[in-house]
Amino acid sequence: MLGFTCAALCAGLALNYAVNPYGVWPPALIDPIYREIAHNRAEMPHLLRAAHPTTVLVGSSRVYEGMPIEQGMRDDVLNAGLGGASMRELIEVVNAALLNHRLKRILWDVDFFQLDAGFDAEEPNLDARLGGSRRLLIEDTLLNLGTVGDSLDMIRRALRGRRHLRPSKLAPVPWPAELVCAELNRERFGLTRQKPAQIAIQLTQSFPKLYVNYRFSEDLLAKFRNTVNRARARGVEVIVLVPPMSQYELELIRQRGLWDTFKHFKRRLATVGPFLDFSGYNEMSHHDELFIDVLHMKPAVGFQVLRIALGMEPAACSPDLRLVARSAMRLDTANVETELAREDQMRELATAEKTRYAEVVAEAIDPSR
Repeated sequence: MLGFTCAALCAGLALNYAVNPYGVWPPALIDPIYREIAHNRAEMPHLLRAAHPTTVLVGSSRVYEGMPIEQGMRDDVLNAGLGGASMRELIEVVNAALLNHRLKRILWDVDFFQLDAGFDAEEPNLDARLGGSRRLLIEDTLLNLGTVGDSLDMIRRALRGRRHLRPSKLAPVPWPAELVCAELNRERFGLTRQKPAQIAIQLTQSFPKLYVNYRFSEDLLAKFRNTVNRARARGVEVIVLVPPMSQYELELIRQRGLWDTFKHFKRRLATVGPFLDFSGYNEMSHHDELFIDVLHMKPAVGFQVLRIALGMEPAACSPDLRLVARSAMRLDTANVETELAREDQMRELATAEKTRYAEVVAEAIDPSR
């Protein structure tokens, strides 16, 4: 029995090392295009330290789900988004990324909730992975039954061949404009199909518990500023953006009495440097077809955002994609007050009459009303 267990363990270890489904070991027996990295908190930190990308995408699940790179890294671009990421965790991600001397660019998606003093969760295993824990590297990528399953799945995909892979798995990063258009037309899922009860759950029960007892943290902002400055001093370009937000989320911020704090967040973010702002009561916010759910933009929208952030020509094949481009505002200390005043005007216009957004959010906050 002991011999059988040892043999099975060695066979699994050898399989995982040879197939290398997460790209963290030297073997490249199978084309990396067939990889799929799904468990981003377990696998991404190891890939981040083992690979040598020139561009790293940093942020919460808005980046992980909104700008998906199924293999984790493709075309020298690595998606280091983390579900439910705190600012402290993202700083550790950037610290690990800066160990790579090939790194040229960081795109950092900053969420309003990440600057909440009460939102600073710690996950020791994530910290250890980002710090280069050899024990967790071996456990996660070699001595793990789930990794055996991922290795076998990768072999199966390779045997079927490239013709069975979705275009989004083969395309350059960011997606070319033609694919952005095609994927937006194909994506029939999302916020438009969700019922008010589902939306209420996302607003009040999903992680993080959005905007309850929110306190803006100057300390977290200072740590963010120091990390950005350190990266730029290394010659790494840092592009900061505030992501698109659905009008449900904006209404939650407003109805919890946090609109002035939200403006303060942008005002303080501008002191770190110019940033791209896709949020606010703009055209995007009330186009539910652009969102997967209350919090997340669709991948076609995410890659449109990425194209704009990288200075590429945005896709212009549909009115929806053109309004994404129109919603991008560059804020800095010189224009932030003007832009915030404009955002106030859009908010006042959007909330002048009762909307389904206001009603669903009010019901979610106080079901007894």
